[in-house]
Amino acid sequence: MRESDKSSDKMRRKRLWSAFSLFNLLEKDLGLKLFIRTHRRLVLTEAGKSLYKDAKYIIQYCKESVERAKKAMEEKDNIIRIGTSPMTPANMKPDNFIHQYPLSTMQAVLCLLI
Repeated sequence: MRESDKSSDKMRRKRLWSAFSLFNLLEKDLGLKLFIRTHRRLVLTEAGKSLYKDAKYIIQYCKESVERAKKAMEEKDNIIRIGTSPMTPANMKPDNFIHQYPLSTMQAVLCLLI
C-alpha cells in the first residue's frame, strides 16, 4: 500500500471516528437513541428519523429567513424619501425621478411642524 493511500485511509478513519463520537454525544445530550448500530452501518431509529426531518425543516426555514432579511434590506436601500411641508412645498417631478432611478421607489413625506 502506498504511503498516500495509508494517509488517506487514516484521515477517513479519523473523520469517521469523530462522527461516531458526535453521534454518541448527541444521543447522550438529548436522551434519545437515534441510531441502530450494526457492524456495517448506522440506521436511524424512528426518533432519529423524526429529529432528522425536523432538523431539515429548521435548516431550510433559517435559509429562507436569511433570504427574506436580505431582500428586506435591499428593498429598504432602494427607497428615497423626500420631506416636504405645507409651508415650503417641494417642487418634485416624479416622472424625471422614475426614469433616472428605475430600481428605486420615491416616497414624499409630509412634515408637520407643531
